[in-house]
Amino acid sequence: MTDNTTKTETSEIETSSPENQIDSNQDNAKKDYAQSIQVQVAEVKQELLQRIEALKAQFPLTQDDLQSLKETLKTELSAILEDVTQVSKEIKQDLTELSAKHKESLTATIQRTKDHTLDAWNKLHPADKTEDATKSEEKEV
Repeated sequence: MTDNTTKTETSEIETSSPENQIDSNQDNAKKDYAQSIQVQVAEVKQELLQRIEALKAQFPLTQDDLQSLKETLKTELSAILEDVTQVSKEIKQDLTELSAKHKESLTATIQRTKDHTLDAWNKLHPADKTEDATKSEEKEV
């Protein structure tokens, strides 16, 4: 009996061993991928820093120059922001007016379509109109 138990345990260990190897391989692949990503991020950071240094070398500015540039940019961006805000308000107002006109136009079109449809129906079925009138009179009585 112990021989059978030992054989069963051995076969379970053998069958689970390939799964463990697959899991281990997947973990290794994930670690390699993560490491590859980290290397790429580090390279991008280094490249960015080099470009910034190159730009600094091209434009040697003093602290006063940078402060002046900052104020100028702040003023210009504020003006642009005000212009964009004004334009957006105008666009909103225009859209509101267009929507109201469109609604009025659609309402008029639907009313005309309804009237024309009823006229056409009454021309094609004049007997239905008299029958409806007779039914209405009967209900009133």
